[in-house]
Amino acid sequence: MPVHRSYAFVNNRGGTGKSFCLYQTAAAYAKANPDKKVLIMDCSSHGDVSQYLLGGTQEPLHDDPPASTAGSQVKYTIPFDKTMAGLLVKLLTEDRSHLSILERMSLLFIQQQNVTVPNHAVRVSEYSQDVQNIPENIYLCAGGKDLAFGGTCRVLFEERRPSTCSELANLTQEDQWINLGKALQDAINRLDNHWVVFFDTDAELRERSASYIALVAAERYITLFTDNWADYLRTHHDPVNALLPTLYFLRQKTEIGKICMVLFNRVEKYNQETSNLVDANGRESRTLPFSPVQASKRQIEEISDHLFKKCWASLEMDCKRFFEDSRSVQTATDFINKYISAFCKFPAIPTQISTVLGIPFACIDPKKHYRSENNTANIGPAGIETMRVIREILDAVVQRL
Repeated sequence: MPVHRSYAFVNNRGGTGKSFCLYQTAAAYAKANPDKKVLIMDCSSHGDVSQYLLGGTQEPLHDDPPASTAGSQVKYTIPFDKTMAGLLVKLLTEDRSHLSILERMSLLFIQQQNVTVPNHAVRVSEYSQDVQNIPENIYLCAGGKDLAFGGTCRVLFEERRPSTCSELANLTQEDQWINLGKALQDAINRLDNHWVVFFDTDAELRERSASYIALVAAERYITLFTDNWADYLRTHHDPVNALLPTLYFLRQKTEIGKICMVLFNRVEKYNQETSNLVDANGRESRTLPFSPVQASKRQIEEISDHLFKKCWASLEMDCKRFFEDSRSVQTATDFINKYISAFCKFPAIPTQISTVLGIPFACIDPKKHYRSENNTANIGPAGIETMRVIREILDAVVQRL
């Protein structure tokens, strides 16, 4: 049987929390499903999810190699062929220096047959610190700057190497990235049913080649929003990278994945009681595992209603095709029930433990006083009740995957 599932966390706006949400969701999924192998493919040139998993944002633990954070320092010790850039290079090459860019891309269907994806990943627990308590079933194709400026570019462009992501996009036709995405998808689909794949992406979807490739390779999309109306509108109207027009363009070219979840992140929480979202007609729908403040709740409801109307009524792009099992959705209530989920703005202490020390929420000991290697001050404990609530919120999302 093919790979169990693959998900890309996407939005064309930076700062919505794609990497952080993927980090927490993938770790919680791995902990809840020890029989599965969770592969995180970091297609972000920032490499944030790799940094979290490999030691967090605390100061480097050693002097060598030079790095700004402990997680980045560990990432630099991973062999190139065990990174996302290394995997893409493997898909692009053997000896093809005499071929044009288009010819190299056109031969991908031959090369991908020789690529075994797990050979280009590391087991995270073998690189992380003991205090992180990372589940043994999490694997990582590390991301970072090599995706935009390193080995992939050397293979494609040789002496014409671009120095920026925009220049890279200008030098390479979109059809060529689509071909590489399909090659990666084929390689992933040769994994067995024990594997679940999570892709992280950058905001500039059509300017960052690896993120564009992830859109083509993933089977399902989890779209990140905040409860900010202006940010939401950029999903439709960003002049270059708007998510829905990008999906529309890709769908004209090839078969791609579908949105399975719209995840609102950093929602202001009023209390820990469950609450129901309400559609434009006042009908109650999905139950959230916490109660947002009224202003945030109203924004979620209005954005959800607008997204339903925009996608189900759009004759130009027929956006409802971008959603999984859209035929079962007839009303705004159906839409909210099927697609909408939310993470609250998580408390400061567990968030600090998770980001600074690289310990996912699912792995935090609620009673423990944590301390970074270079700081004598304690962080925590996070608290039993606080972590119980956080894990309930995480579980509500994980159970829908």
